[in-house]
Amino acid sequence: MSRRTAHAWGRHVTPHYISRLRTILEAHRGAARLVRARDLAVVLGITDPTGRSVRVLVNSLIAAGTPVGSVNLESGGGGYFIIETRDELERCLHNYRSRAREILRKAELLQEAYERGPRQPVLLATPAPAPDRSSN
Repeated sequence: MSRRTAHAWGRHVTPHYISRLRTILEAHRGAARLVRARDLAVVLGITDPTGRSVRVLVNSLIAAGTPVGSVNLESGGGGYFIIETRDELERCLHNYRSRAREILRKAELLQEAYERGPRQPVLLATPAPAPDRSSN
């Protein structure tokens, strides 16, 4: 990540933005009332096409003790809400743990691929020179 990218989302992790996000999420209690991450960014005045700024702010709220849940929406993007029930908590935890397993599996496959090398010959290798047909 470049320093410019890091700064773009890092500048929003301030008590002001964290407080504003907490206030907004208070109106979104329960998974049925989730708010999309991109809508949060608009309301907060954050222009971050990666969505990283909102994720960092949400992580700050969780670290401070606010139970913010999230879901991934099939239509694209994700949504956040204040967890109200044990069921919502369990669904969020299952989602996080499942994603963590997928990431760990990807890391294992990457390490194996590096250590083993490619499984097949390179498809874009330099072609062999054409036979010389000028002597016919």
